[in-house]
Amino acid sequence: MVFLFGSEPWVMALAVATAIKLMQLTKTLHPPGGAVALVGVMSKAEISFIFTPVLLGSIILLVCTIGFNNLMPGRSYPKR
Repeated sequence: MVFLFGSEPWVMALAVATAIKLMQLTKTLHPPGGAVALVGVMSKAEISFIFTPVLLGSIILLVCTIGFNNLMPGRSYPKR
């Protein structure tokens, strides 16, 4: 959004609304996802913001979650 439209207040609203709608469509609604979109526009982030820290942070969280969950007896993730 920043690349296309800049960092005007209406772009902030559009970025948050787009992020929330995409999360609703994919059934992965998570309110901090909207905040990440807002921070990206407010800080006039470059495209690399999507990869670092957003993607890298998500991968780290996923690896930690899988690791800690699989340490518990009788639990395994992912199940399939």
